Amino acid sequence: MRGILLGVILLLSTGLARADETMTADDARRAALSGEVTLVDIRTPEEWAETGVPDVAHALNMKSDGFVRDLLTLYNQHPERPLAVICATGGRSGYVTEVLAQRGMTRIVNVPEGMFGAGGEPGWLARSLPVRTPEAPRTSN
Repeated sequence: MRGILLGVILLLSTGLARADETMTADDARRAALSGEVTLVDIRTPEEWAETGVPDVAHALNMKSDGFVRDLLTLYNQHPERPLAVICATGGRSGYVTEVLAQRGMTRIVNVPEGMFGAGGEPGWLARSLPVRTPEAPRTSN
């Protein structure tokens, strides 16, 4: 996993947003719909099958061999947009954003409540925000 993250760090180290920036699930959805951020769900396909994927998110399995390539592709499609990262409960997204921030990347936003809620926040599912199956097209602006 460190190799994947190091690759991302080396290739995406430009900045707009602060590295320690966070968003609630509601705010992340609104920002993704308006084109202010690119939302990425970094959970596994098994997790996506259980809960669905946020309707506005790109589903990128952070454990896959193609994670760095796919993340770079998303980033390069809209380099002016920070990447917002969501997982189940903020653990993995927090880890990813922390590692990237330590390496100087500032165009990354954490959605720490995740899909299930954390830190006193309800999360994507409890907020009844829309989800889609992993195979369904993503809602976009």
